[in-house]
Amino acid sequence: MLIRKDENAAVVGKSSKEIWRITAINLAAIGILAGTFLISPGLSVIGGIIMAIMMEQWRKKKTGIFYRESAPKLLEMPEKIDLYEAGHRRPIHSIAFTAVGKNLLSVDSGQRVCIWNSATGEKWKDYSSDADKSIVKFAGSKYVFGISGQSLRVWAHEGKRVALMPTWTSDSVVAHHASRDGNAIALSFSKGETGVWLVDSQTGFLLPPDSEGPAFDLCLMPGNQTLVTVHGGKLLYIWDLHKKHVRRMIAGHEADIIAVTAGGNDSQVISLDAAGKVRICDAGTGELVNEFMCGFSSFSRIARIAYDESSNTIAISGSGSQISTWDAHTGIAGQVYSGEISAVRCMQFSPGGSFLAASGFPHHIAIWNVRDTNSAKEDGK
Repeated sequence: MLIRKDENAAVVGKSSKEIWRITAINLAAIGILAGTFLISPGLSVIGGIIMAIMMEQWRKKKTGIFYRESAPKLLEMPEKIDLYEAGHRRPIHSIAFTAVGKNLLSVDSGQRVCIWNSATGEKWKDYSSDADKSIVKFAGSKYVFGISGQSLRVWAHEGKRVALMPTWTSDSVVAHHASRDGNAIALSFSKGETGVWLVDSQTGFLLPPDSEGPAFDLCLMPGNQTLVTVHGGKLLYIWDLHKKHVRRMIAGHEADIIAVTAGGNDSQVISLDAAGKVRICDAGTGELVNEFMCGFSSFSRIARIAYDESSNTIAISGSGSQISTWDAHTGIAGQVYSGEISAVRCMQFSPGGSFLAASGFPHHIAIWNVRDTNSAKEDGK
């Protein structure tokens, strides 16, 4: 294991007095550089490089939102397993842990389904379950889902097909979300319709199209009675799936919402906007539970957010390769994970919070063993 100091945690530990001291030092560097240019333009090039490095370090420190009087923490970098050498050769659509977190499923654009041992990274199974090359597949904790034409096909993890249901639309899928229990999937289609399908009862339905356009992110709340959708604005749409209409809209973001996931207590929803604000609200009442800035200056629409209830941890990825974690109660930064993934497209905690998995371009998957990190946080180490 490597021991390193987490940069974001160090920012949280800086006081405002220290930030102003850093600013003063950099302003002095600018003055020195200007004087050097007047004496020797050649030396100014070297001075410019030095100043650029200093300003970048200042920028990293300044991006922290909360300046708390607490010492920076030494965090243990968890063990990471990279799966890209023995698995997919095409872009990965989705990943999902099985119900107990023992295995990780991954599905790519070529219909290949891989099942990995979460702890060792060993590939347990590798198959393509249908000859129809037009199918787009998605992984869930209990089933693998496939869309082709106007039908939804469902396979058990070992490859046996268990259900075939109509979708009533052949539009392309914009976003998907499989429920925590694995028995349902919600799909957003390109022309604005959103549908929900329940495998156990083999039923499904489309919700009325939204005037704001298709949902580019969505999540099924525990119990599969509530759906949360995001349509590119500053509102969360809370759907009552029994009555098939919007129960309420939750405001509060000042920038466009780009990612959403289910939070704790089976009723909380966590949302992230393009300015880096995280809001935790009660989906049933619309009341704000907590909000904080996660320290990044901007996000693209491929940002992802995940939540682990066992440690009350939120994981956030931007458009780069880093994944940062945050305490949902306090908004304080925790561990930062990085790897070979150039842009995270899928991210998920395992049930119980032992592992964090992420996949991204071009066809990489990484699994971090975060159990030891969470245990150290709970013990106050």
